[in-house]
Amino acid sequence: MNRLFRVLLISGSLLLLWLTFSLVLSRDYSEIALECENAVLPRLEQAGIPESALISEKSEPRRKVLLRWQLREKEYTLPAGTSLDNTVQALSAACPEKFRIARIRKIDNGQGTRVSLEYYWKELPVFRLILHKQPKKALLAVVLDDWGYSYKVFEDSLRLDVPVTYAILPELAHSNQIARRLSELGRSFIVHMPMEPRDADRHKLEADTIMTEMDETEIIARVNACSESLLGAVGMNNHMGSRATEDSRVMDCVLKQLRERGMFFLDSFTSGASVADSRAKALKVPFLRRDIFIDNSNELAD
Repeated sequence: MNRLFRVLLISGSLLLLWLTFSLVLSRDYSEIALECENAVLPRLEQAGIPESALISEKSEPRRKVLLRWQLREKEYTLPAGTSLDNTVQALSAACPEKFRIARIRKIDNGQGTRVSLEYYWKELPVFRLILHKQPKKALLAVVLDDWGYSYKVFEDSLRLDVPVTYAILPELAHSNQIARRLSELGRSFIVHMPMEPRDADRHKLEADTIMTEMDETEIIARVNACSESLLGAVGMNNHMGSRATEDSRVMDCVLKQLRERGMFFLDSFTSGASVADSRAKALKVPFLRRDIFIDNSNELAD
């Protein structure tokens, strides 16, 4: 019994001595992890990722023989429009002195793309930066044309549980009434500007149609009159207009007035030869072009 006791006493003493030895001689490098983090974060902001994009952070204690340190970790969501690959390249090129990026991991899944960069000091991993790029969300804008003929049909459309933009023809029986109601509801609408089509003599044209034979003064007057008759309109698109949108002079007259009024132009794209896009870019007018046109007739002539 005494012999067992002596053995236990000696073992306990040796363990206590080892623990004391470890505490005295072990080195704590936790401050190195914080130093690395503080060196990386300004480079992150220079790459366009603010601290407000932080998702999570944690610190994990690590130990190796007589060495103690912290592995710090921060995860950020990349702002919309920020390139994940360009950000990683920029951070890799600007790695702080004294540290190195020893490991880069990229994972793609249904929730987006995650890239992990591990910063090392000597042989110790001290900081892990995770960048999360969310998948792009599809955007759909729906524009309903030709409003102004019937107020009842307009009222029925308000029951649609879908955000839509109304394109209102100017100077029709219910055009102003519809525009006022949409303004009251805080809904967007634009001017559906009548413009000359090809084979104009085969179409019934609206009274305010812009014709390619008109001079600049008359075109400007019609754009202004139609816009002012529908106060609150945020933009304009063309009603018909396959010939007018092919004419640079006509489009310049229209677009310059929209620029002065702070309105955008949506090309209904009734002609594949439309110059609206190139002229809007040249004149620095906000511009959109429709992708899909849904009509109530499949006949090309209609």
